[in-house]
Amino acid sequence: MKNLLRRLQTFSADNPAVLMVLMGVCFIIGAFAGGYITAHLQGESRLRLTQTFHDLYAQLQLGNMSTISPLPAIRNALLLPTIVYIFSFSLLGVAIAPFAMAVKGFALSVTVTAFVMSLGLNGLWFSIASVGIPALVTLPLFMLVCMYTFRSALRRTTAKTSTGKPSRRMAAQAILTVAGLFATTAIYEAYAVPPLLGWLASRI
Repeated sequence: MKNLLRRLQTFSADNPAVLMVLMGVCFIIGAFAGGYITAHLQGESRLRLTQTFHDLYAQLQLGNMSTISPLPAIRNALLLPTIVYIFSFSLLGVAIAPFAMAVKGFALSVTVTAFVMSLGLNGLWFSIASVGIPALVTLPLFMLVCMYTFRSALRRTTAKTSTGKPSRRMAAQAILTVAGLFATTAIYEAYAVPPLLGWLASRI
C-alpha cells in the first residue's frame, strides 16, 4: 500500500497536468449530477424550488434587494477551501480533494439549473452575474487548493523527503494570497451582486 502511495505521489508531482485533469473530471461529474438531479425534481420539491427563485425575481424587480454584510460572505467563501486544506495533513486528503471538486461542481450546477428552470433563458444572465463571474476567480483557486491537498496528503503519508518542498514563508504567502482572492470575490458577491441582479431584473 505504501509503495502504491509513493508511486502515486511521484506521478502526481511529475504530471501536474494529469492531476488537473483529474480534478476537472471530478468537477464535471459533480456538475452533471447537480444539473440532472435538479432538472428532474418532481412535485412539491420542484414547485418549492421554482417558487423560491420566482420570489427572488419579484423582489429584485421591486428593488427590495440590498447589499449584505461582507463578513458572512467571506466566511462562506473561505469555509470549504479551509476544510479541504486541513485534510492536506492526512491521507484522507487524497479522497477529500476530488470529492470537494465534485461538490463544487454540484453546487454551481444546481444554482444555474434552478435559475434556468425558474426564469427560462433569462435565468442564464442571473446565474452568470451571481455565480459565474465569481467562479472565474474562485474555481481555478479552489482547484489549486484541491491539487495541493491531494499532493501534500500523499507526501505526508509516504517517505519524508524535502524534494520540491516549498519553504514555510512561501507556503504562508501562497495561503494568504489565495485567502485574499477568495475574500475579494466574497466582497463582490456582498456588494455588487444584489445591485447587478436588480439592474438585470429591471431590464429583462
